[in-house]
Amino acid sequence: YTIAIGFNKQLELGRLRDQPIPKEVLQGLNVIVREASISQRIAWGRSLFSKTINHAFDLGRGITALEGSKQTLKCTEQGLVLRLEHSVMPFFKPLPVLQFLEKNLGISFKENMQLNKHQKLAVESALRGLQVIVTHRRKQKFTVFGLTSSIAKNIAFKDDRSGKKVRLVEYYRVKHNVQIRFQGLPCLDLSKNQMNYVPMEFCELAEGQRYQKDGLRREEEKRLRYMALASPNNRKEMILRMIAAADGPCR
Repeated sequence: YTIAIGFNKQLELGRLRDQPIPKEVLQGLNVIVREASISQRIAWGRSLFSKTINHAFDLGRGITALEGSKQTLKCTEQGLVLRLEHSVMPFFKPLPVLQFLEKNLGISFKENMQLNKHQKLAVESALRGLQVIVTHRRKQKFTVFGLTSSIAKNIAFKDDRSGKKVRLVEYYRVKHNVQIRFQGLPCLDLSKNQMNYVPMEFCELAEGQRYQKDGLRREEEKRLRYMALASPNNRKEMILRMIAAADGPCR
């Protein structure tokens, strides 16, 4: 993409003394406050969720509940105030794919094992639509479109340069200097229109992916609701803790 940035308008911060504060000045300050926090937090909608362990609660099955806040500047008779609304949301943990599947589906992976039909359907259902990072190409995220019909050791493709048929196992050994350990597992299909098959052991779930609440089990949903529906005193403590945090809006 080519992006052109041009100067549009300078905000007159001296007008902060006006009553009421001009809307465009307030909007500009809200953008600044949000951007100051977004680099260290997960943005989802208008809310920002903390990634630190003090604000994360394990729900099990590779799912974590993160504390977050929706923060906006408001104009009052006493001046500008920062308004924080506390919220809690479930997210996928950014785990290696095989580790996530072990936690989520209870599958214990061993070298040379193969998935039965039921396991393969469960794995595909758990991963389809999620974004992953490939360990040897960490700067880019890929969407999981499904699983390959063949297992890793049986996959081969035609090399564009030489025209020869290359086995996937050999390609990774030569190109990336790695040995595929779980050769009996299918690979992740990471492209809709072309061949991009990557062994699951080289993939990690990308950070910041929301877990749908309707997929939670009863006990998980109960724990999440307990966190979200905190008493006024507990909610106050949570908000004060977020404000004072190293990645908080007032750091």
